[in-house]
Amino acid sequence: MHRPLRETLLLSMRGGGIVTTLHKAPSQALGILSGELVGFWKSETIRLAVEIKALENPSLAPPVLLRALWEIGVVDEQGTLTEKGRLLTNDSFIGEAALMWHEVHKVWEHLKEVIKEKNPSHHLTFKEACTEKEKLMLYQKALAGYTREDFSSIAAWPLWGNHQTLIFLGQTGITLAQEILNHQPRVETIVLNRDLPIYKFEAPPGLQTVFQDPLSSWSLEGDGLVLPRFLHYFPDKEALQILKEGHSALNSEGKLYLFELVIAPEAPIGGLMALNMLAESGGKLRTQKEWKNLLHKAQFKVTDFQTIKPHLHLIVGEKNG
Repeated sequence: MHRPLRETLLLSMRGGGIVTTLHKAPSQALGILSGELVGFWKSETIRLAVEIKALENPSLAPPVLLRALWEIGVVDEQGTLTEKGRLLTNDSFIGEAALMWHEVHKVWEHLKEVIKEKNPSHHLTFKEACTEKEKLMLYQKALAGYTREDFSSIAAWPLWGNHQTLIFLGQTGITLAQEILNHQPRVETIVLNRDLPIYKFEAPPGLQTVFQDPLSSWSLEGDGLVLPRFLHYFPDKEALQILKEGHSALNSEGKLYLFELVIAPEAPIGGLMALNMLAESGGKLRTQKEWKNLLHKAQFKVTDFQTIKPHLHLIVGEKNG
């Protein structure tokens, strides 16, 4: 009889006799799944190394930690930082990101309750609720780093120079507004966010800050509304309210620039991110069709859709009434 899996033969002596026991070797899928179940070993090893500053001088790190860092490629066999390891030093934002993701792990502990809700409600993220100065600084550095990584080329687009006043929302919006100003210093930029510590920063010339709940009535006017990775923090009801306020703030020729990970029904990409947004704030990811329907309800028509990166898409909208 043909067996799809290899079998091993175990011989043992019991009372002078030989007992034969057959064991099926673990399948490839089982091995992969087992590795994924302990994936946190890697993230927690990196977090620990950053937190105790072990990477500043790896040779002084506890041997048990150094061996783990070697296994995941942060140091080499001599205990020297690899390229990956150097990314975790003070010169990069990834070290702060390692500490931030540890806080995200805690949020997932409540996902069992949230996922059962038929209509999850929006709530502040742990970053928005934070009041500890040290944590706020690392969150801001990590988020700004991710923004520059994904939006540096976008900030250099000449099209921003076609606008007089651009309105931004969210933490990503803070960094993107400043990056666009570096390329287009004549464009007026406005950043609207809740009056919370995470959104406080030293605004450069040409950038105006407005602190209010984005779900309340806006008293702004512009010819461009930029929502970079922002609306995925909100369920449909709140996202629609923000889009309606944005519609009112735009002049007749105004344009909406929406940057999001747009999921496709036929592909799994974005599944884990969707769970994370649900856990963090009651938010969600959406398909292209869902975005089109949501924008239509807010009286926008979609005029362009672009794939910037596999995890980042652009939807351009214009007022449709």
